Amino acid sequence: MQEKIKQLPEDEAKVLYRLPNSYFEKGMKEGIEKGKQAAAKNLLLKNMSKEEVAEVTELSIEEVEEIAGNLKGEMGDS
Repeated sequence: MQEKIKQLPEDEAKVLYRLPNSYFEKGMKEGIEKGKQAAAKNLLLKNMSKEEVAEVTELSIEEVEEIAGNLKGEMGDS
């Protein structure tokens, strides 16, 4: 594979070398976001206010409200 990449024009080769990093960075961002959402869920379950949860997790109030709405749905299903 390396040999094929070396035969490409330099600008195209650079793009190919950046691809794995871009997927890694995207995965990291998604993982961090999921972690924030999980933390928000736990804080809401501990009866912390939505405003405080948004401040602590750095999620928007809209995101926290959506998580709170999902929690109500989950609890209603029990």
